[in-house]
Amino acid sequence: MQQWVGFHQQGFWRIFNWQSRQGIVYLACMLLSLFAWASFSSLSVSDDEHSRSIALAFSSQQDSPATRSLFDVLESLQRAPVAHTLRTQLNEQPFWTLTDLSQQNLAEHGFLSFRSRHWVDSSCWRQSGDGSLEELVLLTDHGRRLMVDLRTLPDTRAVLCQFRFVGPATLQIGLQTRESYEANTVMLERRQGYLEGVLYLMIGLVAVAALMTGNILFLCYGFWLFASLRLVAMQEGWDHTFIGFELSASALVHSRMVALAMY
Repeated sequence: MQQWVGFHQQGFWRIFNWQSRQGIVYLACMLLSLFAWASFSSLSVSDDEHSRSIALAFSSQQDSPATRSLFDVLESLQRAPVAHTLRTQLNEQPFWTLTDLSQQNLAEHGFLSFRSRHWVDSSCWRQSGDGSLEELVLLTDHGRRLMVDLRTLPDTRAVLCQFRFVGPATLQIGLQTRESYEANTVMLERRQGYLEGVLYLMIGLVAVAALMTGNILFLCYGFWLFASLRLVAMQEGWDHTFIGFELSASALVHSRMVALAMY
């Protein structure tokens, strides 16, 4: 019996011996397959946020040192052309946006969403029926969207915002119901948890393989996996967190630069 067990143990380790070149190839292929499966599963998740929201046109302009007050910005944006998408072209100067809501039913679609993946700072004000401006409280879900709840503010005529972006940023604005907002939030939480869980598991397996084999290949592979995770987080819009910790605006800018340099 002992001889039979010993024979099978030797056969098992002969096949999966990580010290051998063949064992390293097997493990590398297994990890690459797991990474490809995780990437495909994440990309295949349907993001139907656009079908659930009402896309809004808005005017935008870059911030200017000559800006004197919010009312000057508001007046300037009211004369500016409107579009459905703002592209910053890597410009890191603040941008102003103005969204006209005078023709919208805010009682039903009361969640105003600002969709982007590269902002680091934001502020918004609402214009009421009497023309006054009031600062709004912004909600965020995993960094890629900002939300404003306007259901209790039906007299809102327009929303003025200032955003600062880092990277190849785009911005889209839409109106949603509470149900669609909550559904999209749950979907983003699941996607983030799935990607982080799979990639951290792979990084742990690579670390164990590196300790057992002493092969520099696994160290390089683990470093590449970590850089890939931060790059995916930046593209998905939840790189403002790192291992459960919130990053400040200044730390987020440096983190994105380091992630790109690492990759």
